[in-house]
This record gives sequence, structure tokens and C-alpha cells, in this order.
Amino acid sequence: MSPAGLAGLEVVSVVRLGGDACVPAAIDALASCLASDAPLVVLACDARGALDAAVRTALAVHGWAPYRLVPALGLLWPLDDAEPAEPGRDTLFAASPARAAHLAARGLLADPAGDVPTPPAGLDAAGAVSAALLGRFPALRRALDADTPGHRAHRAALAHVAWASDPQALPRVRALALRSALAHALRALDGPHELARFLTLARAADAWGQRALAIEALTSALAVAGSPQGRLSEPFLAPAPRFDTLDPGARLRDWAVAAILERLEQLRAPSAPASSPDPAALAQLETHARLGFPSPEMARRWRLRRSPTPPAPR
Repeated sequence: MSPAGLAGLEVVSVVRLGGDACVPAAIDALASCLASDAPLVVLACDARGALDAAVRTALAVHGWAPYRLVPALGLLWPLDDAEPAEPGRDTLFAASPARAAHLAARGLLADPAGDVPTPPAGLDAAGAVSAALLGRFPALRRALDADTPGHRAHRAALAHVAWASDPQALPRVRALALRSALAHALRALDGPHELARFLTLARAADAWGQRALAIEALTSALAVAGSPQGRLSEPFLAPAPRFDTLDPGARLRDWAVAAILERLEQLRAPSAPASSPDPAALAQLETHARLGFPSPEMARRWRLRRSPTPPAPR
């Protein structure tokens, strides 16, 4: 979601501040504007997704708080240094208390303060998993009944993703459920590192806005897919959203690897491939094409990776 999306149809001023050393001084110079218009401020973050300490201090002096975007829910969440924003994109914001309250009233900002909600009775982990997977591979559904600590944590991750996907739940509840899903997915790795668990972790991290963690999980999944631990014996979340409704047929492993490669490409180059040659990325796109789950986007990316620089004018 873009700043314009957060502003919606109402008139909400948006101020974009760059990432140079003048930003704290700019905040001080704009103090009267910030106080009167209460704009939504788009901030730059460093390569780690963190907010510069001087910028944070300047905002705090004027009573403003930093937030980051939760992409899967399209809402703002208080920035936590342990959960950075996504570098290079409009994912880091600041808002005055009045603007934050306004956005919260419209369901566009969530505050973690208060009691943690109790999960609904009978929260169903299967509700988060692609119907195509469970319908074609009944063994995956049966695996939901396994009762080792790793299985329980993985099942809880899936159930909390299903809860976060409920459009009837309050935004704060959905955000807390999604954050809990990520925590459970990480705990599930304490058990055997099945491919399914890396895939669930990648999707949960991606949904929560933790791009670096999602890339790490997908990279691990790609390595595990070619090892004895590369089995898919329990239900999981497809790492690429397009695959939620894409029937794997009888080729579950190929389907999973194609989803991994597709989301890795999208996360590493969110808008388009870089202009510099990347043989490894090109090789992964060629593997994706051979696996037989094509899309126009991946075909375009393959063409760009194959010819990263435009031809010289004649």
C-alpha cells in the first residue's frame, strides 16, 4: 500500500523526507506545518530498515512516533528496532498522535497496547492452507493431527495466519495474530527442518514486512529442497501468493520450488531486475521456466535478466 492508499479518499497531506543528514533540521524547520496539518510523513530508512537515531529524536521532540507498514494487512504498526522496515520502499512513516488516532479509527493503524486477544475457539490451521493442496494431498491434512512440539508450533503458525486473514476481525487483532504466526513459525524450526516449515516461515515473515527474514527462509528452503529433509509431509503456506490458487497437480515438489524461486526474485528486485548482470538470478528464472508454472511477470523478468541493458542507439 502506498502513502496515497493510506490517505484514502480524504484529504491527508503527505510529506516525504529523504535519507540525508539534513532530515532532523528539516523536521525542526517544518514544525509549524507538522503541527497544523498533521501530515503523514514518509521516512527513509537505512540498509537495515532502521530509522536514523537523530531523526527519531527530532520526531520525538515534536511528539511524533514512527510506524512501519504491515504489507499483508495494509496498516501501520509502531516501529520496533527488532522488526525493521523494508529498505528501499515506502514502508516507514511517522504520524502525530492526532493523525495516528485518525488512521486508527479508519482501520489503517494498529496499536499493540492492551490485552492480547484470546484466539477463537476451534481456530482451524487448515483455513490458511491452499485448498488445492489439501484437496489433492489428503496426507497433508492428516499431518495436522501430529503432536510433537514442532508440529504444534507449525500448526499454531498456520492457525494464526488464518485468524489474521479474517476480514471481520479488528485490525489490531489481525496484526497481533500475524505477529504471533511469525513467532510460532520461528519456533517450529526448533524441530526437524522440513521444507514445509521454511515455506510457512517465509510467507509469515513476508506478510509481516520482514523481507530479509523471508529471503533467508526462502534461501534455506531452496537448499533444503534438494536434501533428504526436502520432504513435504505437512501442510504449509505457499511462499508466492500466486500459488495459493495454482493447482500443483502431481508435482508438489516442483510446484514448491517454483514458488520459492518466484518469490525470491520478487523480493530481491521488487519493481524490476537490476541493470547489472546477475547470472545466478538468471539461472533461477530459467529453472522456474522449466518447472512449468509460468506467469507473464516471470517471463518479463527473464527477458530483463537476459538483456539487462538496453541496446545502444544506432
